Amino acid sequence: MHFTTFLHQVPFFRITLALILGFILSLLLPFWWIGLLLFGSAFLSFIFSLFLRDTTRTFHYRWLSGLTIILLFCGLGFYLLQAKDKNISIEVPEREQSFLAIIKETPREKPKSVMLVTKLYPNDGAHPFDAILYLQKNSEASALLLEDQLLVHAKMQRVRNNGNPYEFDYKNYLQRKGIIATAYIKSGYWEKMSAEKPFSIKYQAAEVRNILLNIYREHKITNNEFAVIAALTLGYTDELSQEIKQSFSISGGSHVLSVSGLHVGIIYLALGFFLRFMDRKKSTLIIKQIIILISLWYYTFICGLAPSIVRSAIMISLICISDIVNRKSVTYNAVFFSAFCMLIYNPYYVFDVGFQLSYMAVLSILFFQKMLYDLITVNNKVLDWLWSLTCVSIAAQIGTAPISLYYFHQFPSYFLLTNIVIIPATSIILYLAMALLAFSSFDFISSILTNILIFSTNAVNSFTSYIEHLSHSSVQGIYIELWQVMCLFIFVIFIYKFINSKKSKYILVCLSTCILWLGLDITNEYKQLQKSSLIIYSNNRKVGFNLHYISGKENIIFTEAKNAETIIKTATPYIQKNDLNKPLVNIIESTNHFGQAFDKTYFVLQTPIKQVKPSKPISIDYLLVYSDKVYSLKQMRLLFNPKLVILGENIKGKKLAKIKEECNNMGVNYHSINENGAFICEQ
Repeated sequence: MHFTTFLHQVPFFRITLALILGFILSLLLPFWWIGLLLFGSAFLSFIFSLFLRDTTRTFHYRWLSGLTIILLFCGLGFYLLQAKDKNISIEVPEREQSFLAIIKETPREKPKSVMLVTKLYPNDGAHPFDAILYLQKNSEASALLLEDQLLVHAKMQRVRNNGNPYEFDYKNYLQRKGIIATAYIKSGYWEKMSAEKPFSIKYQAAEVRNILLNIYREHKITNNEFAVIAALTLGYTDELSQEIKQSFSISGGSHVLSVSGLHVGIIYLALGFFLRFMDRKKSTLIIKQIIILISLWYYTFICGLAPSIVRSAIMISLICISDIVNRKSVTYNAVFFSAFCMLIYNPYYVFDVGFQLSYMAVLSILFFQKMLYDLITVNNKVLDWLWSLTCVSIAAQIGTAPISLYYFHQFPSYFLLTNIVIIPATSIILYLAMALLAFSSFDFISSILTNILIFSTNAVNSFTSYIEHLSHSSVQGIYIELWQVMCLFIFVIFIYKFINSKKSKYILVCLSTCILWLGLDITNEYKQLQKSSLIIYSNNRKVGFNLHYISGKENIIFTEAKNAETIIKTATPYIQKNDLNKPLVNIIESTNHFGQAFDKTYFVLQTPIKQVKPSKPISIDYLLVYSDKVYSLKQMRLLFNPKLVILGENIKGKKLAKIKEECNNMGVNYHSINENGAFICEQ
């Protein structure tokens, strides 16, 4: 399909793209007048097109109508994200106080706490906000349900990161979900209120899902089998163990653990197969599509209306409607229309990894699957089915691989083998589970179905575990920048164009992309060889001195024995991202000591120093304070004359405030790891 034809047949491509462009502008240029400029430009474009409507130049300026729509939706996207950002920029009360908390998601049990995603209403009438509360675990906390109302007394803290280089941005992750604060609440500092629950679709969905989950439990489905079946069929992932998640992720099958387009598609195909006798007449065809629509949305409902399944339900609903009105060119439009609806509802979905992977997988399958399938002609039906499934897996991986590498830094080597087995197995498990739920009242039938279901699920778990433990099952530590993601997509698209057209200019574009990548990579490699760095990581769990010294590709980590494993894990992203050699680890004692890294001298204060009066203070570059028994820096100034004071993560609260004030009064620069995260010095 020619690109111009594509634009005319798929209007929501341009509209959705304009909306996303508005989001990007809102991030890069968060000034209110930008949106006004976009709407103003749209208005002028519209007026200009009206004046040209009855003139001979109408044809030459026909693009003005399209420009008007693009500018209009670009401005809409700008203000939608601006409005959403205002909700996360509100002030969080600094003092301890009482809040009315309404539970907005199904509570999750942790080893020592119960996690609640809540809407908090401060008792002083301040603006409400979303927060995560961790209640000390007991029977009352474990019994809480969605939409329950609590009275809590807590000191809220804004979500923050440790500030270590290349760490997972947990703060941004939660903010994109609208969550801006957290708190841990001990027993006795909260109580459940007896207020009547308001009507909530999410609550009703959770209740229905709990009923269905209990049917699994009543049929003695437990442990990993229950966790996987619940995730595959009902989108309930709370009981998935870390081992199962890792096994599916490394083998390349993690997408089946999240109810999404695959699962909705399986149900859609099954319903279409059983109701195929209704295709003979127009009237019965309409009834068939209505039955499918109701069934799909009921399934979406019992899966908790998760974004991943809602977007799939919207897409397939449009395909059902196209069958009713006899329109067959709706597929791409359905994809972009569903994305448009989701982004209008919540602009933050555009930053969601699941959202990006889901749509790239669908678009990539639509774009590449037929081309791949046509490369080989297979006459055998079984082999043809396997080849078709392989093409779908390859096509999906083409679109999702750059995004997966960017976010997860790993690539599953045996994804083809995994998906050839796991996709049909997922269909079988889904059909068996639906049959079990339908015939759960019939003991004999349900017993047979349960045994087959447990056996099938156990086989899938064993298979993914086997793939996980194969040699080189996953390529780890792949770090790419955003520009490299763009290069990968450009390369893939123009390779596709070359295969279809055989024009050499597309190969030249691919070669230019490779040369650009190689040139920038060599430049970055040269810069790294010339660079020396010193990093002191933030480690809130086990406070103690650490120092990572990097010179070119060589690097050494100084740390205490109790923190060694944690610090090495924390340093790994930086090491892998910069392609450094394996670090040397130097275990040090928890004592006061001097040190030097390139031309920088430092002193580590771990324990209080007995009063000593040298003739003059010792000049050093860094004074690292890790002793929480140091209440003042005045006595330290008698011993040292530092250019910078680095305060460990255990120096906080009133003590931190006092030392910061002293530093300001004495004209000494300081860096608080507790407030500012890791300290990084590069030269």
